[in-house]
Amino acid sequence: MRDDLRRVHLLKGTAFFYIVRDEGKPFVVRHGKLSVRVVGTSFEVRSMISGSSVSVRSGRVSVSRDPRKPIDVREAHTSTLLRTGEQIRLVRATGQSTKSNIAPTDVAPWRSGRLVVRDWTAKDVYQALRSHYPGYDLNGTLGFSSTRLTGDYDLQNPESALRILEAAQGLSKV
Repeated sequence: MRDDLRRVHLLKGTAFFYIVRDEGKPFVVRHGKLSVRVVGTSFEVRSMISGSSVSVRSGRVSVSRDPRKPIDVREAHTSTLLRTGEQIRLVRATGQSTKSNIAPTDVAPWRSGRLVVRDWTAKDVYQALRSHYPGYDLNGTLGFSSTRLTGDYDLQNPESALRILEAAQGLSKV
């Protein structure tokens, strides 16, 4: 391991980072096929069933689709620069990525007891809610529809949000 590099390898889940700029020791987060190089920022990396996302609350990060290659923010063809209020989502099945805007306050809202989703799959919403209420299992989770969901869920009461999802998807609690 190089001493001039700070790095994290996110295997699954969601993580929020607040990184102080240090040109002498870059900070790199790797997850699946994504590699994120920090340029002094606060941001979230999220692992979902359908893929991955990187969202920037403040500052900027450089995101590469090939974690084996070092990221150079000057090389636009190999990486995407995200600034405050931007996010990129990578779909696991297709490899397609989409860059969009996000309210900075909606980056890592779980830190303040909320789950904000915009155009997520039902399975991704279920996975995120279930991480806050692990004893809740739905019968027939393979039967989730392909419907995309948008909403703001209270993580202080994840069971209520899971029941709404259950009813909307025609599933039942085990």
